[in-house]
Formats: sequence, structure tokens, C-alpha cells
Amino acid sequence: MVEGGGPQFALGFFRERRAIGALYEDHDASDAPSGLTETVNIAPKIASALRTKLTTLHELQTVYSLKDMYDLLEIAAVEAYNRRVWEKYEAEKAKRDADSR
Repeated sequence: MVEGGGPQFALGFFRERRAIGALYEDHDASDAPSGLTETVNIAPKIASALRTKLTTLHELQTVYSLKDMYDLLEIAAVEAYNRRVWEKYEAEKAKRDADSR
């Protein structure tokens, strides 16, 4: 990561960052397949940022700061959450429409 202000900046950054509660709720966890795995040689947050395709490893190493990475992860998490909410809404709407026929 590109240096961006030192340890004091990092402490303030994390202290001021607010959590998005809905992203931490257990949404249909029982539907998740068993046997999923995580990276062991790459920090989970870095792996998550790369999986979003919003950045590359080269960009994380040369362009973006730690704050930028967390901002990208927040954007991706909100997008994924909203997509799940819309998919659930559409499925429920289709079921209601089918039942009313």
C-alpha cells in the first residue's frame, strides 16, 4: 500500500469509520454451500478487494492507500448487499404475481 500519513492517520481513519450494520447481518446463511475456503497467504481484506475487480494488486501496491482500499471494499459490499435485496424482492414479487393468477 502507498504510505498515506503514518500510524496516527490510520488510527483516526479506523476510529471515524462507521460500520454498515446490514452488511453484518446473517442473510440466508443456510443457503451457503459448505466447503468454501479463504486465502491463507494473502490478507483477507486484500483478497476481497482483488475479488471485487475494482482494483488490481499492482494498483493496491502503487496507487491506492489503505483508506482507498477500505472505501473500495465498502462500495463492493454495499453493491452486493443491495443486489441481494433486489433479487429477493424480485423473487417474492414473482411468487406473489404467480399466486394471484
